[in-house]
Amino acid sequence: MVEKLTLSWKDLRDLDLDPENPRHERGLSRSEVIAQFVKRENIKPLARDIARHGLSPLERFGAIKDAENELVVVEGNRRLCALMLLHDPSLAPTPEERRSFERLGRFFDPSGIEIELEVFESREEANIWLERKHLGENNGLGTRSWNPVQQARHFGDTGNTLALALIDYAVEKGLISPDPDGILTTVTRFMSNPYVRRHALLISTGASDTEFRFSGTRSLFNRRLQRLLTDITNGTNGATSRTTAADREKYAKEHLVPMSDGDLVEDVDTDDGTAVPADQPTRNAGTSSNGNTDDGSDSMPPGEGTTDPEAGARTTSGETGSGVPAPNRRNKLVDPDDFHPSFRDNGLRRILGELHLVTRRTPALATVGVRIFIEAITVSYVENRMGQQVQDRFKLHVIMHQALGDIKTKIQQNLLDASTKEKGSIQLLHNRVTDPSYLFSAAYLGAVAHGTAFPQWEQVTAAWDEIAPALMVLSTNCEAPIEGRED
Repeated sequence: MVEKLTLSWKDLRDLDLDPENPRHERGLSRSEVIAQFVKRENIKPLARDIARHGLSPLERFGAIKDAENELVVVEGNRRLCALMLLHDPSLAPTPEERRSFERLGRFFDPSGIEIELEVFESREEANIWLERKHLGENNGLGTRSWNPVQQARHFGDTGNTLALALIDYAVEKGLISPDPDGILTTVTRFMSNPYVRRHALLISTGASDTEFRFSGTRSLFNRRLQRLLTDITNGTNGATSRTTAADREKYAKEHLVPMSDGDLVEDVDTDDGTAVPADQPTRNAGTSSNGNTDDGSDSMPPGEGTTDPEAGARTTSGETGSGVPAPNRRNKLVDPDDFHPSFRDNGLRRILGELHLVTRRTPALATVGVRIFIEAITVSYVENRMGQQVQDRFKLHVIMHQALGDIKTKIQQNLLDASTKEKGSIQLLHNRVTDPSYLFSAAYLGAVAHGTAFPQWEQVTAAWDEIAPALMVLSTNCEAPIEGRED
């Protein structure tokens, strides 16, 4: 039989925390239990909520009596711990925590607190209901939480699904203050922009998916999301509700995309015990390229004792037969400000970092570097996104065909977003993987790697500009996506 009791604030000392609560190890003292709760169980936000709104009328406490006939709370230990610390902040485990609970206590009126208890005859009787409360859905016996779509329905607008999920995530991670006010609509507008969502935040799921996933590292995602939400909250850097789609894309390019993993860590350790700088090299001083070239129209510099499959259409001066200037005279092949996908894998990060350092003085080495990069990201894509173990890494054309074909299929099925420029680049590379006349085909890359072809710098930069959009799609999708919610 269950006995019902109601205790007042002054009776709080009559209640004990459960020494057998599954949230902590058994056999701990009260102070040790409180310390673990504060460290692991988010007691401070709960105490803040109780101070602001009181105890939830939808939740009662459960208790049993111990051998000394004292009341031991078996359900509601987090709430009880929060109440104890509001009642006596000196119970907090550290001076900093004590000051925090003292500040909360100044704004807390306990006069209306009533602690309603269900007192069970035994722990076994209480366990029946504890299991229904704490074992999740439990085949329909327990509580089913609202997913983001259901939360959006509760708030009256299913179009806010992703925005709500991101705001909740940011609050949970401490990226923004709790209870952000008035930003939901603006966040939704920014998330409706594919460039902001996919290129700036690297979100690989759609704008209306119930759960979001992202590529790259969690630290970079957190920093970019924090910047976006902070700017929206403060109305800074143009992140306001009065923006057009072009304004939102411009904001992302200027304030989010430039943030890279290189800003986060100092060094990346390597297997040989050395370290390479993780920060991105500075922007090169060369001019940007429009990336438009004639297919296979570059020739090898004269005097090289090799066979160049692309010889014929360009003169040795770097101009086309029609007198059109060479497509690029820049100093570096890869601009780290324009091409810096976020990788978690140290090997991929090192390859990209070294590719950023390649200059016009070594066009053959630049081409070999691109080959290494292409092979690394395509192998990673095939293994992580297609679930196939790559047995022979030397068959580059097979791996590239598999990865690019799968990406094209996902784009066609609306499982992956891609711009018109990216689709064209993917199509180009997929069509010319086995074309020996194309500089970044598997065959020509192999010829350069074996020292039987030596491309000009203008050839390399022009071809890079053609395939860079495709490689960005591959790069941002080659690692397993990270779930927005951590277990």
